[in-house]
Amino acid sequence: MKDCFVPDFNRLEYGTDFMKGTVAILMKSRLCVAWATVSGACGSYEECVKYCMKRYQFGKPIASF
Repeated sequence: MKDCFVPDFNRLEYGTDFMKGTVAILMKSRLCVAWATVSGACGSYEECVKYCMKRYQFGKPIASF
């Protein structure tokens, strides 16, 4: 790719440092990714509690509050 010719009209004007763009995207999306993970964990926990409240083993409930 060192000797590859690209005409001026096909070059990206601000495409000199791709790392800055990548870091900016990661910084902006970090909070969304964290919230998605936490909400998935909370949903899993709630479903487990529902299941445990209905489940019986050896004639006794496996969970009670």
